[in-house]
Amino acid sequence: SSKQINFVDEAEAFFEELISSIESTEEQIISLEKQNQIWEAMQRLSPRQRAVIVQKYFLEMSEKEMAQESGAAIGTIKWLLNSARQKLRSILSERNEK
Repeated sequence: SSKQINFVDEAEAFFEELISSIESTEEQIISLEKQNQIWEAMQRLSPRQRAVIVQKYFLEMSEKEMAQESGAAIGTIKWLLNSARQKLRSILSERNEK
């Protein structure tokens, strides 16, 4: 009957939504774990390296703005960013090998 078909459709829709919700929750947990790993890795950077990473990726400042705010040359900012990214990569890959 049409009531049974409607119920089956509703049940299928419910389970699809439930599965989607579970996958979304798993993705959120993985995302939180990654954020925690990055935060822990950032704690191992020097204060200047941490500052340029925060300015670049969290405050979305340009290298020029970062140089103006800190009084450092753009070349210094680029060097700090590069060394900070390399150190983060190293820390995170070392952590993932464990």
